[in-house]
Amino acid sequence: MTAARLRLIGASRATELPLSGRTFLTDEAASFGLIHRIVPDGQALPAALEYAADLAANCSPASIKTMKAQLRAAAREDVLTSIANGLELERQALASDDFAEGVRSFVERRPPRFPALH
Repeated sequence: MTAARLRLIGASRATELPLSGRTFLTDEAASFGLIHRIVPDGQALPAALEYAADLAANCSPASIKTMKAQLRAAAREDVLTSIANGLELERQALASDDFAEGVRSFVERRPPRFPALH
C-alpha cells in the first residue's frame, strides 16, 4: 500500500478495496476523492482536451511544472517539511516574471502571455 494511496483515500479504504476485489462505480470513486469530475459517456476526451486548452491558455507553464514537482515531493515528505518547502516555492513564485504577467493580464483584462518552458 503506497503512502500516496493512504493520503488520498485513507487507510481503511486503501486496505478494503484491494482486499475485497469488489467493483465500485464512478459515484463511489468520486466520493472517495479518486476522481473529481464525471462526464457523459463518450465525452471524456473532449472534456480532457478542453481542460488542457484552458490550462495552456491561462496558466503559467513554469508554475504548473513547479506545482507538479511540489506535489510529487510532498508525497515523500513529512508535513512540516512540505509546508516549509511550499512556503519557499510560494516566495519564489510571487517574485517571478510569470506572477507579474498574471497580475498585469488580469488588470488589463487580457489573456496572459507566459513564456514557454525550454
